[in-house]
Amino acid sequence: MPWVIEFYEMESGRKPVEEYVEALSDEVKEKVVEAVEHLGDHGLDLGLPLVRPVEGKLYELRVQVKKNRTRILYAAVKGQRFLFLHGFTKKTPRTPREDIDLAKRRFADWRKKHE
Repeated sequence: MPWVIEFYEMESGRKPVEEYVEALSDEVKEKVVEAVEHLGDHGLDLGLPLVRPVEGKLYELRVQVKKNRTRILYAAVKGQRFLFLHGFTKKTPRTPREDIDLAKRRFADWRKKHE
């Protein structure tokens, strides 16, 4: 059974990761959609180079098209679902702390509402 992809939703109703992906170029967006489909099909069995653990329950979906390094931080949640928390374009060798912290805050917020 494939995994379900969910997008973190803010109080305002905005879904930041969905908006981030929609704003990408067509070429990058196509690769992101392929990676998301792969993640949904293979779930937790997927590893490098497409998926990397980041910290705690956070994982990073990694997509590279030429020099564009797109990342989506997500967590696995009950019901065989992945919750997409934060999307960004990586510009440094390490995942920036502020991006990890933002994803962690969003995950904590989601958990307060759903668990």
